Amino acid sequence: MTSLTKSFSGGSDVMGGCVIVNPQSVHFDTIYDALLSEWEDNYFPADAMTLSKNCTDVVSRVQKSSSSAEAIANFMNKHHAVERVNYPSLVESRDFYEQAKRKDGGYGFLLSVIFHKPTAAIEFYDNFHVAKGPSLGTNFTLAIPYAFLAHFRELDWAASYDVPRHIVRISVGLEDADELLKVVEQALGCISAESTLSGE
Repeated sequence: MTSLTKSFSGGSDVMGGCVIVNPQSVHFDTIYDALLSEWEDNYFPADAMTLSKNCTDVVSRVQKSSSSAEAIANFMNKHHAVERVNYPSLVESRDFYEQAKRKDGGYGFLLSVIFHKPTAAIEFYDNFHVAKGPSLGTNFTLAIPYAFLAHFRELDWAASYDVPRHIVRISVGLEDADELLKVVEQALGCISAESTLSGE
């Protein structure tokens, strides 16, 4: 089961989702019959046409955004104001990703950044000149203060599961990677000395 609204489409102009049932599964008949009994063919034709047009280059788009995201993750992970970057190539569970990803695959276009100090996250976010919005997998880069949008009424609970209130989530788009890195570098440069770990 997956969304078709996000990277599969990329255009932010259509919504959709899909369920794929493996015909080799011993549970295929049970699952398929259950889904078929509930299914209605009510997808708006113009949405289907838009989705069909948008998805033709999904593989190349995902490869490009994943490559850019990895470069950004590596760059940000070295900054003294950053505690860590949550990205598959940089986490302890990387081996699991290595086992699952395709030969020519990447690590995805989504990363989150945790700064040593909340003020650093605020200064970075306020000066990070990309689109801001609660989505991911668009053809353009988006950033959000994830915990405040997803867990506004339960920030302490989210923090207890290592989702601090000042985490910044970035969904990397198709912009030129070097240009995106410049935008990231400029935003990191706006972090004040008082907001870094060392204060230097």
